[in-house]
Amino acid sequence: MINVLSTVILTRQLITPELGRSLMQCFVDSEGSFFYPSHAGDVESGTPVFAEKKMDEFAELLMGSFLYIAGRKSHKWEGLLEFLPADSRRKRKDPFARISVRVLEKNINTPPMVTSFVRLARDLADTAQADYARIDYKRADLADGLNIMKGLPDVYWWNYLGAPYLELFGREKLLSAPCFQVYKTENAVILQATESYKETMGPSFEELKNEIKKHISTRAFRSAKKKVRRPQTPDFEYP
Repeated sequence: MINVLSTVILTRQLITPELGRSLMQCFVDSEGSFFYPSHAGDVESGTPVFAEKKMDEFAELLMGSFLYIAGRKSHKWEGLLEFLPADSRRKRKDPFARISVRVLEKNINTPPMVTSFVRLARDLADTAQADYARIDYKRADLADGLNIMKGLPDVYWWNYLGAPYLELFGREKLLSAPCFQVYKTENAVILQATESYKETMGPSFEELKNEIKKHISTRAFRSAKKKVRRPQTPDFEYP
């Protein structure tokens, strides 16, 4: 199995070229960032748009596509960046655009690199005015399968709960969640469940997840074992 550290960010904002440029700027501005999107298309012969800092062209290329991520020191392929606009999903009553960043674990094997990845996820989520985001370990699937319209899917290592969830649960309740670290941005509360993402693989993490769910609201989470009646969700509307 290929181990991957991945973030998925959901936003109801339309991924326009203007927003795309702002999102790409996160890779430039992120403090201590170890990664940058390097190529669109084939990893060997693709266009190195970002390296040339042609942000307009880069923003156009990302629409509904994926881009390769390179290491700032190695300049070699280390992951993928994917954007899935929401427009084509409106038929499915799903208003969210997806932003996904996946990095191979072997390429993010030091604490500073993990910290850099977390900062990047936070900056992307804040810039996109995200409703929800997560960082998960060993989940190599695409962002396409995630839907929060019928409840939160689970508790992950890193959980970003945006403005709709602050209104639903209350900021103070989220800030007191039994997690390793809880902090806030202007429009979100972030729950980091454990110190290391690797701690999410043991049986003790299941117990911690249950504690966090009970603290927030078990009705807010989807269940694989039984259908949740009247799940507690925000009233998502189109912007």
